[in-house]
Amino acid sequence: MMTEPTNLLVAPAVGSVLASKLAAVMAAVDRVPKRGWNAVHGYHYPLEADVLEVIRGLLAERNVVLLPAIVGWRRDPIGEKGQVLTTLEMEFTFLDGDTGERETRAWIGTGTDNQDKGAYKAMTGAEKYFLLKGFLIPTGDDPETEADETAPAAPAAPAAAKPPASGPAVAKPPAAASTAKPKPVTKPAAAAVPARRVTRVWIGTSGKNDRGPWTMWIVQLQDGKELKTFDEDVAIAAEEALTSGALVHVTAGTDGKIATFEVAA
Repeated sequence: MMTEPTNLLVAPAVGSVLASKLAAVMAAVDRVPKRGWNAVHGYHYPLEADVLEVIRGLLAERNVVLLPAIVGWRRDPIGEKGQVLTTLEMEFTFLDGDTGERETRAWIGTGTDNQDKGAYKAMTGAEKYFLLKGFLIPTGDDPETEADETAPAAPAAPAAAKPPASGPAVAKPPAAASTAKPKPVTKPAAAAVPARRVTRVWIGTSGKNDRGPWTMWIVQLQDGKELKTFDEDVAIAAEEALTSGALVHVTAGTDGKIATFEVAA
C-alpha cells in the first residue's frame, strides 16, 4: 500500500559536513552522456551505468554511501496485453562514513512489464533519475523544446568530472560516446540458444592502455549469469533490452565474455 511521500524540501542542519560533501560531488560533474537509444520511440537516453560510473566514485572518495529502500508498492493492470504498471515508493539515504550523519529523501519509481520485471525496472529508473535530479546533472533534455522530436538527436558529450578546489581526485569520465545511432542488434546468435531476459547492466571497470580508454560492462541475465563485454554496442543493446523487457539470445565463451547478442524476434 502506498503512503504519502515525506517532505523533500527539509534541509540538513547548518554546517552539515554531509551537505558539503554532496555539494562537492555536484560541482565535480558537468554532464552525463545519452548513449542509450530507444528504437521503438526514437530517442536517446542516459544509461543507468553511465550515471553510476560518474557518481559512485565521487561519493566513495568522500566516504559517502547511498542506501536505497522500498517503503511502499502498487501494481496496476494497464492495456489489454497483460501489461502491469509497478509503482515503487522508495527512500534514498546518504550516509557519511566519517561523521555518521545521514539524509533521507523520498522518491518514486515506475516500471511496466507483462511478467515479473516491473519492480526491477522501477528501481533502476528511480535510482537513475534520483541521482540525475538530486545532483542537478544536465543531460540535454528540455521538455519545453519545440525541436522536431521525430528525428533522433546526437548523443550529448561524455560526462566530465571537474577537479574540485580541494580534496581527493575525482572519478574518471566514461568513454566518449559515438555519434552513430547504437545498433539494437549487434551480433547474430545461434537460433538454438534459449531466449532470456536481461535483469541488470552496469560498468564493471574501466581503464586506459596504449590503444586508448576501455570499459568493461557486466550484463546479468534472468538465470543469474553475469557476462562481460567490452563492446559498447552490446552494452547499449543490453540496456535497451532491460528497459523494454525484450527477450535476447546470448552466447559467451568460457571466460564469460559475450560472443553473440541478439534481440529475440
